[in-house]
Amino acid sequence: MAKRRGEARPNLSPASDPAAAPFVARVGLVNGTIQRVVDELHRAGLVAREPNPDDGRSAYAVLTSQGRAVLRKAAPTYVDAVQRDFAAHFTAREGEIMARALRRVLAAGALEPVPEDPEGRAR
Repeated sequence: MAKRRGEARPNLSPASDPAAAPFVARVGLVNGTIQRVVDELHRAGLVAREPNPDDGRSAYAVLTSQGRAVLRKAAPTYVDAVQRDFAAHFTAREGEIMARALRRVLAAGALEPVPEDPEGRAR
């Protein structure tokens, strides 16, 4: 299946993906932990597994529509935490620079923007 714009498709087998190894090591996860988390998300109907066409030993975890709905519902909590713990430490000018850089990432199609409510907060 082709990757849709904004769709994250993490490889579920970091051991078979050398590019994933540094990330996995940095966040302190091991393949078994990743598998357990994905298994739980799959049982809850939040992700589906799709085969990796380039490597039959691994699969991708893809958010389902239910998973997207849960993510959108949780987003305001995380937006508040990012504002409090991250963005609040920037000057207005630094915030503008960061926003411009992140808009460039969005424009490149790497991420799907989260719609804002009328008060300008992510939904």
